[in-house]
Amino acid sequence: MQVIEEICVESSIKGIQDIEASIDRFFESQRINHTHYGNFFVAVSEAATNAQLHGNKNQQDKKIIIKYCKVEDGYCICVKDEGPGFNYNSIPDPTLPDNIEKINGRGIFLMKNLAEKVDFSDHGKEVQLYFSFEEN
Repeated sequence: MQVIEEICVESSIKGIQDIEASIDRFFESQRINHTHYGNFFVAVSEAATNAQLHGNKNQQDKKIIIKYCKVEDGYCICVKDEGPGFNYNSIPDPTLPDNIEKINGRGIFLMKNLAEKVDFSDHGKEVQLYFSFEEN
């Protein structure tokens, strides 16, 4: 895995805005076809927001680290928080009738439906989002 860019931000709205700006820079620098921008932006933003809210519990002294990496067949975006982690296998399915009206619980579902592959590591403190798409 070749790291293209790495950023580290505080767990805050400003940090999330910095991440969103980094998504734009990454997309432009890699000359990726813009038809993929929406899915990519939502998946990476959702991972970062989960890191801020659920991982780091909005504690601004904790960091979110994002690595944009080139892999053999595309890109891997790694999002890591400094929280305690979580059991990513126990997240309820938000499409089930009992969960459909719940406010939370859709982030991982979105990531899994927008990226080609989603993996978790470090006890759920890091998520890897895999994308394969053509360049301009």
